[in-house]
Order: sequence, then C-alpha cells, then structure tokens
Amino acid sequence: MQRAGAETRQISNEIEKIDLYLGDSRREVSVDDVTLMVSVSHKGVIWEISRAVEKRNAKRAIELIDSLIAKNENAVGLIKASIIPTVRNLFFAKLVSAYGSANRAPAGIQAVLPKKKDGTVNTWGLKMASAGAKNFTLPQLQQGMNDCLDADKALVTSGQDPRMVLHKLVIRLCDGKRAA
Repeated sequence: MQRAGAETRQISNEIEKIDLYLGDSRREVSVDDVTLMVSVSHKGVIWEISRAVEKRNAKRAIELIDSLIAKNENAVGLIKASIIPTVRNLFFAKLVSAYGSANRAPAGIQAVLPKKKDGTVNTWGLKMASAGAKNFTLPQLQQGMNDCLDADKALVTSGQDPRMVLHKLVIRLCDGKRAA
C-alpha cells in the first residue's frame, strides 16, 4: 500500500504482477520483489521521501524528490506534504519519548502535540515516527524544524532553484554531524 496507494484495483493489479513474476515455483515474496515489481504512486513517493528522511538516507530522498520535480511536482507542495510533516512528527515523537507515551507527557507538552478533530492527541503520526526519531537527537530535530522553515520561506519568497532548496534541506536533515 505504501508504494501503490490504497486503491483496491491498483493493489490487485500489483499483486497479480508479483504473482506472474514469481511463477508457480516460488510463493514467498521478498521486499526486493515488491520494490522491483510494484509501481510507486504519487502518494507512495511522498511516503518514501518521508521514510528516507527518517532513516537519514539523503541520497534516496533526493532521488525521489528529483523524480517528482521531473514530473512537474510543485516544490512547495512537496515540502508541505512530505518533509515538514515528517520532521514535525519526528520532533514530537522524540519530545514525548522520554515519557513513554504522549498520554504520560506533561500538560504543557500535550498542549502542543498534533490533535484530532475531537481535541485528543493524534498519536498515529507519533507512533509512526517513533522508530525514526531514535535516529535523531532533540537538538537535531529542533534545528531541522528551523531548516524546514528557512527552506519553506526560500521556496515561497526567493528566486532560488526549488530543486536545490529541497536538496540542501534534505542534506541538512540527514547529516548526522549537525547539532549533535
């Protein structure tokens, strides 16, 4: 689903492709098989950029960004759909990790966490980001939030090449030496 999207027809098509690829003799599907055979949807690429940032894999994130920009994807939409939410969720997940869960965090921290429509903390994004947050320190993620703000401003207000702005942002986010 992360690669092909949530549409049932598309998932069925991708499963059929994998089945044909494996043939009758092999029934076990590996991650490599899925990577090779399953087409990545637009939403899948956005998801993959997020996962690459979480893993601090700048090369992969840049490849994916370039693939979308080559398809005339808007850089502002890209940063707002994949990079900013990822860094924000990593930051909040790291912030609450010292307390074991968002529900155990002090009221002041709970007040700034992302909320659902009913006003309760949206723990889904935090849970998804918790594993990736282990790859960062809190100061690195604080700097990452500032880097996202600077990149967003540069995309909206400057004449800088959007591709280069996104590349610099990803490199800064994934560089393990910064703000350690």
